[in-house]
Amino acid sequence: GEESSHFHHSLYTVACAWAQMGNAQKAVAALDRVSREGMPCYPLFARDPMLNPIRRDPRFAQFLADSRSAWEARRQTLARLR
Repeated sequence: GEESSHFHHSLYTVACAWAQMGNAQKAVAALDRVSREGMPCYPLFARDPMLNPIRRDPRFAQFLADSRSAWEARRQTLARLR
């Protein structure tokens, strides 16, 4: 359930299902929640073929751009901590 610390993994599967059905609005909403709740994994979002049906949707493109920016910021922060 949603109380699980790993719910974001289940929600990612739901987002992929929405993408496969061509519902970009629901897929992106789920992906946004996935990212906010513990799985901010830009490389996965960028490469997962399950998300291909929504790649041309502007909402997904914006989500991907935002995810990449956040991913790069985290990488820079971690690099400074080394």
